[in-house]
Amino acid sequence: MYEKIEFFVANKHLPGLNPLTFGDQRCRPLHFAGPCARSYWLLHYVVSGKGVMVVGDRTYNIGASQCFIIRPQEKVFYQADEYDPWHYIWLAFSTDIEMPDTMYQDVVTVP
Repeated sequence: MYEKIEFFVANKHLPGLNPLTFGDQRCRPLHFAGPCARSYWLLHYVVSGKGVMVVGDRTYNIGASQCFIIRPQEKVFYQADEYDPWHYIWLAFSTDIEMPDTMYQDVVTVP
């Protein structure tokens, strides 16, 4: 079953970390986003399945227990696998604080 659940948070312009939207999506085969850039941070945690993300000239094969990180103003393309499309949860936020070094990696494994 393919479904998307998304929640929007009223932008309170909070200092520090300001959540914007979050959700859960079980993608259809070959579902994609981009290439595009956003004005906010966007984290996707892959619960199951797999897909690919392209950032500049770097291509990543991403699967369960991995998080892919999209930074503001960064042009990114990502797509679910044809045979084992991913199910991910995501969080979009803005921030006015310096992010830890981990957030400047494209993909992080989170067991």
